[in-house]
Amino acid sequence: MEFERDPNNLNVDILNSAKKSLELFYEEDVKVKGIIIRARACWHEHAEKSTKYFLNLEKKITSKNICKN
Repeated sequence: MEFERDPNNLNVDILNSAKKSLELFYEEDVKVKGIIIRARACWHEHAEKSTKYFLNLEKKITSKNICKN
């Protein structure tokens, strides 16, 4: 039975289990961050580029806002 074991060994087992869980969580976190970075790079590479029309429209809107202030 597990309860008959030395309490000190039980604590070590719990700590080892927690350590392994943290290591797995860290590895998963690193993988997910890598996926996010690759997705952003792919989107940036293949996303629609702003056209001259929209850039000028944005410029016009910001200049109006600056003049009001």
